[in-house]
Amino acid sequence: MNELITTLLIGLCTRVVILLISGGTSSHLLVFSEDLFFIYLLPLIIFNAGYVLVSFYTVNYHVEFLYRLFVNSS
Repeated sequence: MNELITTLLIGLCTRVVILLISGGTSSHLLVFSEDLFFIYLLPLIIFNAGYVLVSFYTVNYHVEFLYRLFVNSS
């Protein structure tokens, strides 16, 4: 929860700085580009989600391995 709040505050502060620099008018300094998102950002999001998913299931892998080896072998 703390990381989410920090990210939101950084984004809000960045937007305020951009508005102050541009004089309060709408600025085209940061323009969304689909190519930038799909080529550079989306793969990083997918790889991070896969890494978190794998690390979630392998935290207690040794305990599960020992359980299956000794208890479930009969």
